Amino acid sequence: NYTAVTDRAYTLLKAVPKPTIARIAGFCIGGGLEVAQLCDIQIASDTATFGVTPAKLGLGYKLDDVQLLTNNVSAKAAKEILFTARQFPAGDALRWGLVNRVVAEHDLDDTVNTYAHDIAVNAPLSIKAAKIIVAEATKEPAGRDTSLCKALIDACHESDDYQEGQRAFAEKRSPQFKGT
Repeated sequence: NYTAVTDRAYTLLKAVPKPTIARIAGFCIGGGLEVAQLCDIQIASDTATFGVTPAKLGLGYKLDDVQLLTNNVSAKAAKEILFTARQFPAGDALRWGLVNRVVAEHDLDDTVNTYAHDIAVNAPLSIKAAKIIVAEATKEPAGRDTSLCKALIDACHESDDYQEGQRAFAEKRSPQFKGT
């Protein structure tokens, strides 16, 4: 059924170990907005349109889906989005925290590519640690895996990339990270 398929897809997207970037152009409504929220970074064109419309269809919005929304926007904004079921512009999405950036439509691809490049040239172990530790930080304190966080930080400090980063900084050059 639809719910099982989307739940599985969302679980898989959340489990992607590398940073994910949502490139948003055109309509980003319902499930498309959920997919975008599951990404680590959201970059939208200034012409993008957003919405969550179950109220227009007589549907209830699942707790997990409301939780995803309220993890990204305030409860106050979530109520407006859900109660009105209206479509809203990229400026509102930015103001409410649904997206990281809004750029001119003609700059969207260059901006997304620049973000991807900026992430790719950084130390892979640092990026991995950041992604996992941010996820842990958003959990309730009792549910956090602090041992995992410490192990990730220790792995960064013990890595060849850490040594390369220090050398590159001292030599005023770009580091060449290898993920080791």
